Amino acid sequence: MVSEAMLPRAAVREVEQRLTAAGCPDADFDARELFRLATGRDVRLSDRPLTAEQAAVLEALCTRRAAREPLQYLCGSWSFLDFELAVGPGVLCPRADTEVVAQAAAETLAGIESPRVLDLCAGTGCLGLGVKRFCPAAQVTCVFCLSGKERPLRPDRAGQTDRERAGAYRL
Repeated sequence: MVSEAMLPRAAVREVEQRLTAAGCPDADFDARELFRLATGRDVRLSDRPLTAEQAAVLEALCTRRAAREPLQYLCGSWSFLDFELAVGPGVLCPRADTEVVAQAAAETLAGIESPRVLDLCAGTGCLGLGVKRFCPAAQVTCVFCLSGKERPLRPDRAGQTDRERAGAYRL
């Protein structure tokens, strides 16, 4: 258990052991990211013991990750290409292989003067945003729909209600 006054490396080792026992892949990376999220510090550069608040936050994050909640959801955002995307329940987490798909899709547009792209079930919008990044001339439309508790995270309307966010948007 993570507790107040724990040194950073000991806290990260504790979190890593628990995540490994829970079967989380890349437990070492996840433990360092959770520490950074809980404290705002890089464990490699920190020697200050955890405060009670930091220990409680890290413990809660560790418990959620051990229950297999995606690291990206815990962080609330994730790097994609050269920008950050909001992520959370209801959307797939952007991954490195999705960057390759966005680049390949943009390459298929080479030679087309004003290409039009439709990103269905856009979620974070990472594919549409990626294609737009690689092919600025493209007219990209991202479409999504809500069902149940899904909450698509539109980059142009962060913080609005589900009703305001449902539909389509153009990049």
